[in-house]
Amino acid sequence: MVSISSARCKPRPSRLGIFLFCLVIMQPYASEISAGNKASPDSMLPEEQAEDWMENSMVDSMHLHMPLHHETTSNQLRCAVMPLQDTVYITGFTAQPTYPARIHHMTLFACENVDDSVKDGKIFNCLTSVRRAGCIPVAGYEHMGMPGMPGMNKETPKLPLTAFPPGVVFPVGPRAAHKYVLIEEHNNAPLEADTSGFRLRLHKPPIEALGKHLYFMIDWDVTTEPSPKRDSSGALERGIPPGHYQYTLTQEVAPKASRGFRVFQMHLHFHSIGKKLIVEKRSHDGTTTTLATRVGTAGQTPRFDPPLEIQEGDTIRASCIYDSSERSQPTPYGMDPVKNEMCNVFLMCSGNEEAPVQWLDRTFPQYESTL
Repeated sequence: MVSISSARCKPRPSRLGIFLFCLVIMQPYASEISAGNKASPDSMLPEEQAEDWMENSMVDSMHLHMPLHHETTSNQLRCAVMPLQDTVYITGFTAQPTYPARIHHMTLFACENVDDSVKDGKIFNCLTSVRRAGCIPVAGYEHMGMPGMPGMNKETPKLPLTAFPPGVVFPVGPRAAHKYVLIEEHNNAPLEADTSGFRLRLHKPPIEALGKHLYFMIDWDVTTEPSPKRDSSGALERGIPPGHYQYTLTQEVAPKASRGFRVFQMHLHFHSIGKKLIVEKRSHDGTTTTLATRVGTAGQTPRFDPPLEIQEGDTIRASCIYDSSERSQPTPYGMDPVKNEMCNVFLMCSGNEEAPVQWLDRTFPQYESTL
């Protein structure tokens, strides 16, 4: 289902000042396509400023959401693909979960191609063998909610806008390398009449110097260590061993980036026995700087203004600390918010297409230069 409406915003003096300089030239319309990112409020534009940003800027808006569906069981992973008629240029997003605490996470992906069988927008099981080529994450939402917590009832909370820095865009559509958008949704509890999704903020072309300031997200799974830990017997550890008050999992990455890149926001993720997550940078001169720290639920989504500069020769280290002292069995890595654990760092970045970033075995940004 696709519907488009138009509206024009009248610019007036903004308290965001220079931040809005590159945004006020946008032309607004709203489109809705039937088809997550929970970040802490202090990481985003405050709601009041977000409203100013939306009201004062001539911007496009697009709503992407799952088709109306019901889930009678928990822990399901559902997907829906949305083909786009026109190429759009994303400049920010707001998560719109129907049941905030019933959704473990939802992620918006951009894909180079998908099977013809799912291009009609119908929901399918994400774990099936449906081919999805070149999919990269663009936006996300998470809630470690369980039954009985606030937000289990159907509601549409006002979540903050995550705005890209001025001039930074993500192109997707027929003329971009990534032609399709896909929503993935994982539920904590049964869902009734769910239409969760995202509202995207867009920039209308032409865009000056496109390719110089391209958005990309690095989804770093710290549990996939190049050198996995071994227990006292020499066997590979398959998760978090029991009986530890402070078990630390660490990974380092030295990205190859000839012209560097910028990080304007992170999201730090672990599950129920996770206590702390630290992200550090060791510069080429040997100095170490703490970039972000999550303790419990505090500091999940730090924002950096100005953005962090990552240069060739820098090393990024992430350390997750767990308390497994109450457990008698290993806690395997996986998606269940109680039975499994995770250690993920999502880096929201911008870079130059002519000088791509090599992060482990992946290259960013991934776009065509003919837009």
